[in-house]
Amino acid sequence: MTTNELRAESVERLREEAVKQRAIIRDLRFTIGTREQAHVRDLRKAKRELARIETVLADNERKASTNA
Repeated sequence: MTTNELRAESVERLREEAVKQRAIIRDLRFTIGTREQAHVRDLRKAKRELARIETVLADNERKASTNA
């Protein structure tokens, strides 16, 4: 997902996506560690996606606290 698409999502949906990304990262670590998968770039991509989601969540929380 792009950042603009993430900003359009609800906070609950973003939290669910963050949980899914963490699970993907965990699984990728194990598969890379056991040499079942040689594509480390997939792990890098998953980490970047999680960072995007967390950044949008933090922005939403900042906006909510400023407006409150």
